[in-house]
Amino acid sequence: MTRKKYPPGESIEQLHRICDAWRRHAPDAKYGNKTLAEMQAGITSIDQKQNRIEDLESKANAMRIERDDDIADWMEFGKFIRFGVAADPAFGENSAFYEDLGLIRASERKIGKGRPKKPTDGNGGAS
Repeated sequence: MTRKKYPPGESIEQLHRICDAWRRHAPDAKYGNKTLAEMQAGITSIDQKQNRIEDLESKANAMRIERDDDIADWMEFGKFIRFGVAADPAFGENSAFYEDLGLIRASERKIGKGRPKKPTDGNGGAS
């Protein structure tokens, strides 16, 4: 049988409330064969784990921001490579290098008449 999952934020808050009430009203009592000290130790362990999770999430978020900035910098630099290859007489827009950059060779581009004109209503406006 699987154990029920509890939402961490609300559950931690509720555990603190239960522990505080126990401490105020019956600190020497045992419930479920556990002492108040055992519950306090358990909650301390949970708090430490929650703090560690929050710290790791913060570090992961900072790392994502750094990664995204690095990606943006290198993607901008990639434009120089694409334009440089297109302008380089040794390669140009019809080269395999140009195509391997994910671009369409000039010789393979469709040359058409452009977009079809929108029909008009006879008064110079679109219908």
